Amino acid sequence: MEKGIGVSKGIELGRALVYQTKPIKPEERIITTNDVKKEKKRVDEAITAAVAELEQMLDKIDRAVNPTSADLLEIHIELSRDPLFLEKIYHYIEFSLNSAPDAVLRASGEMAASFEALEDKYYAARSGDIRDIGNRIAGILLGVRRVNLSSLPGDVIIFANDLTPSETIAMDRKHVLGFLTRIGSPTSHTAILAKSMEIPAIVGAVCGSVSDGDFVIIDGSSGEYFVNPDEELIQKYTRKRLAFRENLARLKKLRNLPAVTPDGRKVEIVINIAQPLEANKIEPAGAQGVGLFRTEFLYMNSTSAPDEESQFEAYREAAMRANGKPVIIRTLDIGGDKRLSYLAMPKEENPFLGYRAIRFCLDNPEIFKTQLRAILRASAYGDLRIMFPMICAMSELRRAKQLLQECKTELTTEGQDYNNHIKTGMMVEIPSAAAAADVFAGEADFFSIGTNDLCQYTLAVDRMNQKIANLYTPFNPGVLRLLRNIVTEGHRAGIPVGMCGEMASDPMAAVLLLGMGLDEFSVSASNVPYVKDVIRKTAFSRAKELYEHVMTLSSSIEIKKYLEENINAN
Repeated sequence: MEKGIGVSKGIELGRALVYQTKPIKPEERIITTNDVKKEKKRVDEAITAAVAELEQMLDKIDRAVNPTSADLLEIHIELSRDPLFLEKIYHYIEFSLNSAPDAVLRASGEMAASFEALEDKYYAARSGDIRDIGNRIAGILLGVRRVNLSSLPGDVIIFANDLTPSETIAMDRKHVLGFLTRIGSPTSHTAILAKSMEIPAIVGAVCGSVSDGDFVIIDGSSGEYFVNPDEELIQKYTRKRLAFRENLARLKKLRNLPAVTPDGRKVEIVINIAQPLEANKIEPAGAQGVGLFRTEFLYMNSTSAPDEESQFEAYREAAMRANGKPVIIRTLDIGGDKRLSYLAMPKEENPFLGYRAIRFCLDNPEIFKTQLRAILRASAYGDLRIMFPMICAMSELRRAKQLLQECKTELTTEGQDYNNHIKTGMMVEIPSAAAAADVFAGEADFFSIGTNDLCQYTLAVDRMNQKIANLYTPFNPGVLRLLRNIVTEGHRAGIPVGMCGEMASDPMAAVLLLGMGLDEFSVSASNVPYVKDVIRKTAFSRAKELYEHVMTLSSSIEIKKYLEENINAN
C-alpha cells in the first residue's frame, strides 16, 4: 500500500496508464528591436489559436452535465484574452527583447508565482490555471503538440507527474477511471474538476513504482493506492466500490431537498466562489446561494486597480447567474500574503497581523469606494449583500458603513439604480470581535465566521509551521467558546450567523455547529451534499445534546474522540 492525498472521493480498480508530457521550455532567444512588431503579431495569432482550441473544447461539453468544466474553460478563455496579460507579454518583448514564446512564459510565470506565494490555498491553487494558459499559448508558438487524452483504447487509471486543468477537462470520461499525480493540491482546479467529474483522484503520490498495464486500486477518499494487489484485496475493494457508488447515488437525490433535520430545524447551505462564473454552481450543487464571493481575484489578475465599470460587470454577472439567490460579496481582503505590485504596501515583520483587508481599505477610501459603488450598482440586478473582512474594532465597522452611505448618496445624486436596503454584515475572524460579538451584533445585518483566521489568531498558531501544525484545530475548547459566543450574541440581536471557514465543510464539525445553532454553512460546491446529508440525518435535539456535552470537555482530543464515537453511533 502507498499513500498520497485524496482529493476526489471514490474507489476504482483497473490498469495503469503512465502519462508523460513533453515540458514547454523557453527558447532563451533575444530578438532585435526590428523584430518587436513581428513577435507581438505572433503572440496575437497564438492567443487567437489558443482561444479557438478552448472554444472547441467548450462546444463539446454539456453544461447541464458538467458545469464546472464549462465554467473553467470560460475562465481560461477570458484570461487568455485579458488585455493586462497581453500588456505583460508585450512588455517583455519590447523592453527585454524576449521572443514571443519566452515573453508568454515569463508573463504567465510571473503571474503564477504571485499566486503560489500566497498562504490562502484557494488563490495559491489558481497558479496552475495561469501556467496552463501560458503553456498552451507558448506551445502553439513553439509548435509543440499537446498530448490528447480525449481518445483512449480502454479503461485506465492515469499516473502522471502532473495534469493541467485543460488536460483534465479533455480526458475521455468513458475510459478514465481515475488519476494520481505527483504534484497537486486539494484546492487546485484539477482536483476540483475531478470532483465535478466524479472520478477518484489522488495528488502527492509517488508514481515511480508503477508501469503501464499494472493492475492498481485507488481510494480517493483515503489517498491510498495499491499496485498489483492480491485477490483478497481486490475482492475487498470491489465491495467498497459498490458501497461507495450506492451512497453517492443516495446523495445525488438530496440535491433538490432542503437542509432540514428530522425534527424540523432548517439551515442554509451556500457555496464559496472567487469568480462570477462560479455562481453557476449554485443550482447543480443544491445550494441556496453564495456565502462568500472572494473579490481579490479581480485585483490580483491585474496590473492596476480594477475600475468601477469592470467590477460592476463582474458583480452584476454573479448576481444574474445566481438567479435571485443571495450572493454575499466580501470586500477586498488584500495584504498579508496577498500583495499587489501596483499598490504601495509596506514590507512588514508580521503581515498577517498588519496592514491588510479593512485596514488597507479604510486607509485607501478611493479604492474602497470604487468597489462599494460597483457592488451597489450591481445590487439592482439581484440579491447582493456586502461583508467587511478583518473587523476588530467598532470604529472600523462604522467607518466602513459611513463610506458605504457616501456611495449611496453619490449614486442617488447621479440617478443610478441600486438596492438602498442592501444587507451589510461582517466577518468575525479576530478574537476581539468574537469576544465582543454582542456589541457588533447591534450594527451588523449578519455575521459570517471565518474559522481559518479565527483559529490561527486565537491559538497563536501559524498553520504553515509544521512543528506546531498539530495545535491548529477548531475543536480547541477556547475556539469553541468563542464560536458559541458569536452565535449566541448574533441570535440575541436577531441576526443570522453563518460560517465560511473550512470547519463548515467538516461533517463531524457540522453536527457540532448544528447543535450550536449555526444558521448557514458556506462550503465548496462539491461538499454541499455531504454537509446536507449530515444535517438531514441528525435531529437538532440530538445535535444540541452532543454540543452541550462537548462544552464540558477540556481538550480537543477528548472532543474529537467523543464526536467520532457518538456521531458514528448515531
